[in-house]
Amino acid sequence: MKRSPHPHGLLLLSTFLIASCGQTAPSTQSSSSSLSSSSSAGSSIVLDGITFRPRQMKAHLHKEESTQMVEAYFREDGLKNIPYIRLGDFYRCHIGKSLSVISSTSGVFRLKSASGGEAVIDTVNDTLKSDDYEEFINTTIYRQEDARNVYYDGSPFLRFKKATTDKAPTPKSIAFKADYGIDLFAVDNDVLLPLPIASNLFEGPTMLTCLYNLDSLYFIDSNDASYDAMAISVKQDYTEGLKGFYENGKRSKEQAAFSYGELCFFLDTYYGHPGRETLHDTYLQKGTLDAALASRDEITRQARIWLQSTDQIEYYAGLYLLDDYLADTGHTYVKLGTMMMVNHDLALYEAVQAKIASIGYKEGQNAAKRTSQLRPGYREAF
Repeated sequence: MKRSPHPHGLLLLSTFLIASCGQTAPSTQSSSSSLSSSSSAGSSIVLDGITFRPRQMKAHLHKEESTQMVEAYFREDGLKNIPYIRLGDFYRCHIGKSLSVISSTSGVFRLKSASGGEAVIDTVNDTLKSDDYEEFINTTIYRQEDARNVYYDGSPFLRFKKATTDKAPTPKSIAFKADYGIDLFAVDNDVLLPLPIASNLFEGPTMLTCLYNLDSLYFIDSNDASYDAMAISVKQDYTEGLKGFYENGKRSKEQAAFSYGELCFFLDTYYGHPGRETLHDTYLQKGTLDAALASRDEITRQARIWLQSTDQIEYYAGLYLLDDYLADTGHTYVKLGTMMMVNHDLALYEAVQAKIASIGYKEGQNAAKRTSQLRPGYREAF
């Protein structure tokens, strides 16, 4: 798979946790309809043999007081904690614009984003193809109409006057099922997919993203410190809603598999490989995160095992190890969600540190060495 370099050093894997899906024949309801569905509240539907139950969730749209009820679907199996959402609903909540369905036939959708980019999402074969993926996922238009999909934190003080590109668009193809074990569904003439995948697709260099718990969705702008991930993480209603993700410190094997697949999809698709990270050469050579972790060294092989573990502490320890191997002395984090969790639970933090120490490693070991190499005056702690 080709990888699109992330255009800025800050890579936030912010959505929390897990999912997987399938497909069904679409109806005739438009993707640009209201955010409530025609299905009655609470009545189950079956998609590709999997039972889902719809539930209304409160979506906070970039500020606490701006809310919208959104219909999500929850599986009644090992992925019961993952909200699935119509892509059209997600897009409107995310950037306040419409994602158009140009055509749909037997679960295959041709979509057009508000910036004019098009993509074909096939919920039968679980793929996405686009001749101009960069324009399809453009979220910078949230800040300024007709802007290119580039990092832009100068708004409202700076505005783009014009922008040109120095090369033709690169076609993009993503095999969700074949490469990452992620299925897609079709429902009500729209794509139904796990919320983390929708958020991953349209996070972009503007760092708009969506956090969630079992009760609510939080659409946030990471450039707005008053309502970013850190601000949400200290809210009691948010942290209370996270408690159901683990039962006695365990998650299902289905959740663990989806979480790992989502992580690999996100990094394989968007990680920019700046060159300073410990995993750099191996990742480029192997082409995928999974292959890089399996071959780099004993620590990355252990991280690969922990990242797929059903145990909460092992999973968090795996994220800490991966974060260290991707540390580039900049603002790349893959453990942000974990940091927010353990920062509020001293016992959990100590357990994660003990797990890391059990393999003879220390948190930040690689990051400190890389920083020391790049900055001779840096006082290395290891």
